[in-house]
Amino acid sequence: MTKIKPVILIGGKSRRLGKDKVHLRIKGNSILYRTFVILKNSFGVEPLLVGREVAFPSLHSVPDKIKNAGPLGGLYTAFCYSNTETIFLTACDMPFIKMDLVVYMRDTLKAETDIYIPRFKNGMVEPLFAFYSRRLFKTVQKLLQEKKYPLRSLLPLSNVQYIEEKEIEKIDPEFLSFFNINTKNDLDRVTLYTNEKRKDYSV
Repeated sequence: MTKIKPVILIGGKSRRLGKDKVHLRIKGNSILYRTFVILKNSFGVEPLLVGREVAFPSLHSVPDKIKNAGPLGGLYTAFCYSNTETIFLTACDMPFIKMDLVVYMRDTLKAETDIYIPRFKNGMVEPLFAFYSRRLFKTVQKLLQEKKYPLRSLLPLSNVQYIEEKEIEKIDPEFLSFFNINTKNDLDRVTLYTNEKRKDYSV
């Protein structure tokens, strides 16, 4: 049994953006496919795409088991379709995920941890760049039954390990791994950043 399965959530409605996030490209390169390759290289297994079935050659995608349950429903689906001890959960709209940060978290994950999640000085956390143990499966089921959909609802019910801002900053000083695209303005900012920095947007 593989210890960790990487999962990319692709079920968002993209209402504010006005276009399907699954098909977003930067400098001609797919954000989703870039994330897919980074996670495959980080964990040695192909990521699972959760939220709907999409026609991408060689990418395994599955629909949500429970509709309209947000990322918590996506985590539940990921547990249902995998046989791993742990899920690494992220989303398809995060264009600058850094492999070094993923690998650092992979290597510092403790066996007794239920959730391993980034935490910042202002107290905010990033539940879509985090590890979730299969031990949480029944807790996830219960929260879904209660319609408590935010992933943060799991935190007070779990053994949580945090990667703190000062640790993150050493690897990702601009915290780009956590930038996500929700609006056209966000997409414009990504394009401007890659142009100004003259960055090649490939893996």
